Amino acid sequence: MRNANCRYSEAEETWQESLTWVGKLEDEGHVVNKATLYSEVCSLLFAKSLYDEVRGITLLFHLLDTAILEIIMSLDVSDGNTVSF
Repeated sequence: MRNANCRYSEAEETWQESLTWVGKLEDEGHVVNKATLYSEVCSLLFAKSLYDEVRGITLLFHLLDTAILEIIMSLDVSDGNTVSF
C-alpha cells in the first residue's frame, strides 16, 4: 500500500524490514520464497522512477516558465511595442 500511495521512503523501509525478517527466518532454517518481495521492490523502483521523472518534468516546466518571464521582463517595450503570446 505504501508504494501505491507514493510513500516511497516508507515503502523502502518496509522492503528493508522484510529482508531483515527473511534473514531471521532463514537463520532459523526456514526456506523462504522471496519472489514476491523481489516483485514488490521492482514495482517500487519502477513507480518511483516514474514519479521522479514527472517531478523533474514539472520542475523543468517551472524553470522554463520562469526563464520566459525573465526574457519578457527584459524586453525593451518603451517604443510602444507589446509582447503577446
